[in-house]
Amino acid sequence: ERAKNEGCKLPNKFLRKLETEELGAFRIKFSNNGDFLAVACSVNNSRTILKIFQVTTGEILMKLKGHHDLIHDIIWSNDDKILSTCSADGSVKIWDVSSVDQEGPNKLDHNENDTYYYICEL
Repeated sequence: ERAKNEGCKLPNKFLRKLETEELGAFRIKFSNNGDFLAVACSVNNSRTILKIFQVTTGEILMKLKGHHDLIHDIIWSNDDKILSTCSADGSVKIWDVSSVDQEGPNKLDHNENDTYYYICEL
């Protein structure tokens, strides 16, 4: 409960619309410091692009491609330099988002069986 003289911290007005993809966004996650927003955007055939937005400007800082199905969860590291994603394509990916060079993200491959991956946020 907040004090009578304390303002509400929840947003109460529209800030901006962010560019997703043709099928919209399935999952979003703010960075710990609140500066960035990771958005799992769905393209055709459930392919997914992970877009990293700068919250105050709405600018797209990165487009991370690699998942071939819906992203179920997104987790930021405590220092907001690493992102973990798990997808219905059976993979977990670890993304270094401390720089804009995303040619070869670190990927943890899955076995070709019925294994499912989930991310536990600690």
